Amino acid sequence: MNEGDKAQVAQRLAVQQAVSRVLLESNSLDEAISEVLRLVATHLGWSLAAFWAADETGGAARLQCRAVWADDTVVRAPVVEATRTTILRAGEDLPGQAMAAREPVWIEALSDEGATPRIRAARAAGLVSAAVFPLRERDVVSGVIELFARDGRAADDGTLTLMTAIGHQVALVRRRFEAQATALEGLERTRDELETVLHARPEAVAVRDAAGRVVYANHPPPETGGLLADLQRAATPDLAARYQMWDEAGRPVGERDLPGARAARGEAEDRQLRVRRVGAPDAADAWIAVKATPVAGVSGGTRRVVTVLRDVTVERRQQDWTRVLAEAGSALLAVPELTPALQDVATLACRSIAGRCAVALRQPAGDPRLAAFASAGAGPAAPDDSARGDALAAAAAAMQAQQATLVQEGGWSRIAVPLASRATVFGALVLQAGQDGRRFGPGDLAGAEELARRIALAVENIRLRSEGQEAARAREDLLAIVSHDLRNPLGVVMASSALLLKSPLTDPPGKEGRSKRQVEAIQRAGTRMNRLIRDLLDFAAIQAGRLTISSHPRGAGELIREVFDALVPQAEAKSLKLIDGSPESTLRVSCDHDRVIQLFDNVVGNAVKFSGEGGSVTVTAEPDGDMVRFSVIDEGPGISPEELPHVFDRYYQAKRRNRDGIGIGLSIARGIVEAHGGRIWVESPAAATGVGTSFFFTLPAAQQ
Repeated sequence: MNEGDKAQVAQRLAVQQAVSRVLLESNSLDEAISEVLRLVATHLGWSLAAFWAADETGGAARLQCRAVWADDTVVRAPVVEATRTTILRAGEDLPGQAMAAREPVWIEALSDEGATPRIRAARAAGLVSAAVFPLRERDVVSGVIELFARDGRAADDGTLTLMTAIGHQVALVRRRFEAQATALEGLERTRDELETVLHARPEAVAVRDAAGRVVYANHPPPETGGLLADLQRAATPDLAARYQMWDEAGRPVGERDLPGARAARGEAEDRQLRVRRVGAPDAADAWIAVKATPVAGVSGGTRRVVTVLRDVTVERRQQDWTRVLAEAGSALLAVPELTPALQDVATLACRSIAGRCAVALRQPAGDPRLAAFASAGAGPAAPDDSARGDALAAAAAAMQAQQATLVQEGGWSRIAVPLASRATVFGALVLQAGQDGRRFGPGDLAGAEELARRIALAVENIRLRSEGQEAARAREDLLAIVSHDLRNPLGVVMASSALLLKSPLTDPPGKEGRSKRQVEAIQRAGTRMNRLIRDLLDFAAIQAGRLTISSHPRGAGELIREVFDALVPQAEAKSLKLIDGSPESTLRVSCDHDRVIQLFDNVVGNAVKFSGEGGSVTVTAEPDGDMVRFSVIDEGPGISPEELPHVFDRYYQAKRRNRDGIGIGLSIARGIVEAHGGRIWVESPAAATGVGTSFFFTLPAAQQ
């Protein structure tokens, strides 16, 4: 992965983290979604963003815009007001299509043909592409995020994955805000209505008097396993006896800091605690959000405490795993070598989700070995050999079973996940909890499987990068052989043939001149071999970014005539006319003379090579802004539409009879042009009618 791809991955992670923070900190969905639209649009370069909320009132699904963000280029355009006021049915316009299909809709280039008035307004505002992402809650679409850009954008997996994740987050937050809104509406009704709402809440709500007695408590949902109800109603001494608790920093919670204790002393509480029931060593830990508020009693004499408890175990697990996966992805991309990258991942895992983490890889002999090992609060070398041995045994078992496992035993739990690529298991990831009170659950197993997939992908990428580097080294070795070991004997052949041509050659009677012709054939073959070697070396320099140029002012007409002088023998052999279309031109270009002659030789030489008998090849030069545009036009058979996109590809040769090269001449021509800061292209509008081919390229004009 190149630096650009890494930057895009980092940018998407930053956007997702910023969106998560906004969704968690906002007081309303409208406030949150407006900021989400701004974050996504500004970070990813979209000019217009809209959020459409689904409404099924009356039985017909409709979409209505709830929020719009626009940058300065389109903020006053009619498309913004049209978006704010439009109501869509399922299947109507782009948002309606995404809602009906329950899948993203991505339009790389908007078209007026068959477009709605709103899309035509978008086109009129200069918007070119659009992407629409449904917000799904299971199989129900609760809303749609729509994005417009001023440039053409093809769909990409990174953006699709990011917007799917953001859509899922927005859907969850929307559901949470809707539940909270329902509760707030209930508070404005009678006490009976209030109790009805509180009984339907997922939180446990309790009101205690100054003595700590429960004067009101709702009924938490049964899916919490009775934990919230027990925490809600138990007296402080009972809580201390029944549960162990830790704060977010991992510090044990004493009796003076149990839920509600601070509020009883007049201090508001808003924190999260990790809770474990005493006497249940196999149970996974739970995370409870505690909000406790002291309330003055009647006449200010008696204080009461309102405590709201919410099970946030799933949210915390997701947050921990999201953070670990994001940081692990960055670590795997940042470190090019396998072992340090795996060690970084193991260390990251031990910061928040595991007591120990190990990564084992299969050796050539078949047995696994530990490639990385880390322990919470310790360096890689701190754990004893028995811990490493246990991790290695668990890795071997997972590799043999070829499936992920979650084991709960006594005071610890362990997850082992095989690492596989191309249906081949090559290692395993092992996570163990228990040293600091952590316990794993099914959510952790899913997170570990995702981490294992990312590790496997990174290992495959590193392997491919290593193979690529090895291939590059092999290419460099081959080029060294070509440039030194092959050129040296070729130089001897060329020098010897030249000497032979200067020496008197004796032929048998009746075969006069044969020796000279044979020596000339040797010299022509040597010249061609020398040219091929030069092309190979130039092509390698272009591919490696090492092609250097030295620019000096040159007359465009002088360059054309110099190339014509060199190609006259080839042209006369085919009765071709070489036409200088700008003989009086005073245009001058800033270029490397030798490289540009090589460029002309490749392009004009191709035109001569592929032209038929008696035709013509015309070369012209004309100003083009701060560049000079050259054109090379022949009357040959042309190039088919299927071949045109590949003309400048390396090792590509057109489907013609004359194929005496190796297919890199035009690739070298492109490299020379681009090294000068220009561009090169080809046109052949009707190859089937034999109208010929036109090559164009630009070079920088010389400063006057």
